[in-house]
Amino acid sequence: MDRYPPISSAAAFLGLLFFSIVAAYIYFTRSTYLLDSAEECTDLVATPSPAEGEAKKKPLTAKQIKRQQLKQEQRLKKALVDEERKDRESKRQELHDFYQKKREDNERLRQEDEARRADEAYKAYKKLTESFIIEKEGSMLDHDQINTKDFINFIIWKKMTNIVELSLKFGLPHKEVVDRIHQLEAQDRLFGIFDERGRYLYITDSEVDALERYIHKSGRINKHRSLVSFCNTSLSVEPSEENANKLALMGMNSLQYIIAEDQ
Repeated sequence: MDRYPPISSAAAFLGLLFFSIVAAYIYFTRSTYLLDSAEECTDLVATPSPAEGEAKKKPLTAKQIKRQQLKQEQRLKKALVDEERKDRESKRQELHDFYQKKREDNERLRQEDEARRADEAYKAYKKLTESFIIEKEGSMLDHDQINTKDFINFIIWKKMTNIVELSLKFGLPHKEVVDRIHQLEAQDRLFGIFDERGRYLYITDSEVDALERYIHKSGRINKHRSLVSFCNTSLSVEPSEENANKLALMGMNSLQYIIAEDQ
């Protein structure tokens, strides 16, 4: 026979349940106590001392308020000055960019215009020279019979001539016509000016004086613009009646031409 009576399953279950409830109670009670302690510590740390509270609540003096206002005004004034400076710099840069672009556009247009004018002048000159066929017979003088005096007289009498006309009249290549005129100018036997279409305008002594006055009055001028424009508007481009008669006789026989030349 056993010393202790056996414990029933129900009693064991009840004992275990009681023990679990007590343990849970102790656990939750201890956790709540620790949480409350932590909150109290936090409140102690966060809560300022009475002296600190009084210091924070102490109102500013009039001098302190004035100082703060002055600082605020200085900050606002500095911000306004910086903004105005940035605005001026921005406008100055915009104006500089505008004029820079305008100068670049004007220079580009000028170069394009010069290139276009040069191309048009070359095409016009080429078309003019190609439209003529230099004849080797007929009224043209033989190349060996070319007389420098005749060449000079024709230019002087005609007043306005061109490379093609001189080439046809005297049977010379175009380049040789130009070279011959330049040589005669260097020898002071002719004085005139070429334009962009290959025309040559002979200028008399009286017209040279007028041209000198124009240059002196205008200062530095462009030969291919101002000078040609002056010549076209202020100088005679047609032969005189006397010279026109001499030109007419130049196409006749040699004897008549010599008589007219002597006159």
